[in-house]
Amino acid sequence: MRKRTKGQNPKRTRISNARNILNLCRRGTALSRADIARTLGLSHPASSAIVRELVQAGYLEVKAKRRGAIGSPSNLYGIAPDAAFSFGINIGRRSVQAVMLDLNCNVVRSETIPYDIPRVNVIMEYIRERISTWISEFAEVRQDRVIGIGICSPKYFGFRGEELGYPAWIAKEWTKFDPRGLFEDWHDFPVFEANDANAAALAENEIGLGKSVENFFYVFIGTFIGGGLILDGDLLPGPQGLAANYGPFPVTPSRLSSVEKNPDGFESLVRRASVYGLIRHMQSGGAPVTRVSDLAGLDEKFRYLIDEWQHDASDAIMQSIVGIASIIDVEAVIIDGALPTNLLAAVVAEIRALMREHPDRYLVVPELHTGEVGDQARAVGAAIVPFARRIWSTSDDTSEPDVDPADGSQTLPFLAGSAG
Repeated sequence: MRKRTKGQNPKRTRISNARNILNLCRRGTALSRADIARTLGLSHPASSAIVRELVQAGYLEVKAKRRGAIGSPSNLYGIAPDAAFSFGINIGRRSVQAVMLDLNCNVVRSETIPYDIPRVNVIMEYIRERISTWISEFAEVRQDRVIGIGICSPKYFGFRGEELGYPAWIAKEWTKFDPRGLFEDWHDFPVFEANDANAAALAENEIGLGKSVENFFYVFIGTFIGGGLILDGDLLPGPQGLAANYGPFPVTPSRLSSVEKNPDGFESLVRRASVYGLIRHMQSGGAPVTRVSDLAGLDEKFRYLIDEWQHDASDAIMQSIVGIASIIDVEAVIIDGALPTNLLAAVVAEIRALMREHPDRYLVVPELHTGEVGDQARAVGAAIVPFARRIWSTSDDTSEPDVDPADGSQTLPFLAGSAG
């Protein structure tokens, strides 16, 4: 069951109650002041006063009216999409994705720029230019509603860099990369870092299947494969942000001729079920492919190479799901990624078929679903992080809300009487 936030008055501050009201409104249908008071355990006067403040601050707006048997109709409130905006950046190994979200997590702007080698200076110049352009397109009053930038940190660009054709110095260049320093020297937006797979899982949880599934393991098939864990409706990152560090999961050796045999008798999942493995296998068969987008319109004579990789990757992911289901009780495994839609659907269907054939009759098999957010999930999730940290976070969360340095009290951006 998704953890329900509880309002406290008078023990907790009005800021904490305001955050709880925002969390309630973003998760459900439009609500009246009485609905909010009843659900959060607030008095009706307290609920009405905080809702009024949130409307004045631009967070809530009237979505509809409810007519009762007697009296005036009740206003039903929901999140105002223009209340706040954030940017999300995913610096990948083959492309950089940038998105801008409103507070309802709608994508307002988005762009993807591919490259062969990720150079820090080139990518930073693009990001700054893109964000500056998007900001300039907004009316002045809305520019002030940008509350931060989330970025998927590329700390591990040296990992298997030689297999991607990177020069050796790339790893050193990105090891020194400090997104907070590089962005905050340029703009006063707060910068938040996130693991790319965790960010993608967060996006699925907020705007995808997470609306109906509260416990799931999330899989993203990108250049490398990664995972995220959602329990009781919340992302579980772990102390190092690696609670679902999925890529190293041990599986049996690949059957593909393009994969060098591992003498240890097992293989890491990342070598059997990642986009870079697909590209490597296509190239080994002579296919003119350097990135996923090249698969569109590819000569049918190379189709067998895609099929071979699909069968091998599906088998490897199936083995990993058996391991996950053996130690983590989740309702579902959700698989998304940078693959073409039809190939991703075929992989999920084949894994589902393999799971049905698994001989362990005591294994409780989670449902398998294709993710709903798609290739932009990492950038979208990165953009959600500023909302989660600055607006949605409550005092019960592991991520701290904004605080006033003067007295340590909680703040909420744009709310009157709050230092945020």
